Formats: sequence, C-alpha cells, structure tokens
Amino acid sequence: YYVSTSSSGSGNGLSWTNKKIITSFDWTIPVGGDTVYIDGGTDSLTYNFVKLEDVLPTGIVVITKGKDSGHNGKVIFSPSGSSGTNYCAFRLKGSNNFKLTGLTFKWEFSAASDGGVIEINNSSSYIYIDNCNIQSNGYSNVILVSTAGHVSLTNNIIETLSNTINNDQDIIDFVSDSGGHIITGNTIIARGTNATPHIDCIQWTGVSGTTNYYLTTIANNFFYAVRNSTTSNNQGLYYDTHASNRFLIYNNIIVINTATTSPLSIKEYSPYHVSLRAYNNTLISRNHYAFYSLNLDSVTFKNN
Repeated sequence: YYVSTSSSGSGNGLSWTNKKIITSFDWTIPVGGDTVYIDGGTDSLTYNFVKLEDVLPTGIVVITKGKDSGHNGKVIFSPSGSSGTNYCAFRLKGSNNFKLTGLTFKWEFSAASDGGVIEINNSSSYIYIDNCNIQSNGYSNVILVSTAGHVSLTNNIIETLSNTINNDQDIIDFVSDSGGHIITGNTIIARGTNATPHIDCIQWTGVSGTTNYYLTTIANNFFYAVRNSTTSNNQGLYYDTHASNRFLIYNNIIVINTATTSPLSIKEYSPYHVSLRAYNNTLISRNHYAFYSLNLDSVTFKNN
C-alpha cells in the first residue's frame, strides 16, 4: 500500500500513481506480510500524529518509507499539536503485529508532555521498531511503553537533543509492562543538563504482577547520559518497580556522568521475583556504584 500527504489517481493506495492520503487510510486492511510505504518525497515529508488503535492483523505488517525515486526521502512523524490528545508523533494502542522501520520521529514543540514521541500502550505482543531515529527536544520522553509486552527495539538512534529544560525526559520509559522485550543494537543518548528533571536511559515503573516470567533481553547497546551533576536522577538502566521480571543483559556500554546514580540498577520487592544475568558489559560511573542490586532472586554477573 502507498500512502502520502495527499491522494492521487483513484486513491486506492495500490501504487504511487493511485496513492491514498494517510489520514483516511484504513489500517485494518493490510494483512500479515503486507507493507505500507509512506511517501518521503524527493527530500522529506512530515506527517502529524498517526494513531493505530485496536488494529490486529494476523501477521506482521511493515510500515516504512517509500523505496522508489521521488518517494524515498526522509519520512518524519511529529505531533500535530502541543497539547491535548495529540501528545505524540505515533501511537500504537491496543494494536499488535506491526514493524516500524527506516522512519524518523520527533518532538519539536516548546510545550511539556508526560507522554512520549512514540507511545505503545495496551499492546500484548509483537511491536517492532527497527532502524529508526527517534528524538525529543527535551519537552517529552522519547518512547513510552505502557501496559505492553514483547516490544522489540533494534538498531535505532533514540535520543534527546541538547537542552536545559526542566521536564522529565526518560529515553525509554516502561510503565506497568509485562516483559518479554528485546532491546538490541541501539544508541541511546540523554543530553538534557538541567539538574532537576528525571532523566534515565531506560526506566521501569508500575505494577505488572507476580507471575511475569518472560525474558527481557538488553544487548549490544550504547547508553550515554550526558548531564554533569552531583545530585540529580540520571540513571542508565534502572529497574525499581513492584513487578516480576527476568533479565539477560550483555555486551552493553553504559556511561553515566552523575555522581549519585548507577549505570545498572535493578531492585526487587516482595512478593515479586526478579532474576538477572549480566555478561560482558562496560559500566562507567562518575562517582557511584557501577552496579547496584537489591533483593534479587538470583544474580549471575560475569566478565563485566
């Protein structure tokens, strides 16, 4: 399927000649194995707030930029407003089996949000974000995953731009998730320098239950938190939640430039159960524990 900022020809979306405007595209039509090509023009095109709600194809549907000349420029998703419901660039709500690849997502408004540039919520399985550039100017978190499981983030650049904004700006924020995530091959950079807000590379909060034993794998990523501070909250990979989880963490580089927080911090509270296997990571802390754990059921920590 071929979609753009406007329609042409018959508008049935079956070719660039007959492309369909994205605002009227029916996302329930594609089935597993289909690809939806987004028009990038010759250089770039911007789309405002795309929402897929309760769309459940039986197999993976790929959403990517056009591959043909004249349509293969950069595809940018950005919020259509700085307040109200349009507080993200792209939202997957109650939807499964989608892969976003080769796309750009931005928050550029000078207005604060407690959401994310990309929001994934109430999705139970199989959301893939691969080879994308996702960035915030500091007024928003970058990726918000809420009440969702089996999210795959691979080979992306996920970042906040340089800013001094006093607004929470976690790079990836998991809230009440159900685990089973794969986070591999990403560059994750937090550039905010204001001493007050909460800025973590990856943070987990909320409750997902006592019986969650899906494995979350975090591997081959580069994490960097820029803020130079002696007092502020600026973690690398931070799990401090009333929930059960299993973690396999290896081959990451995590650099934290604050004096009071850790590159890798994982805590457990009764009656929940958390296990950790960590191998071959490079953990760099300015003046704090490089690795901090509390009450974990089991820990294997080797060659770090």
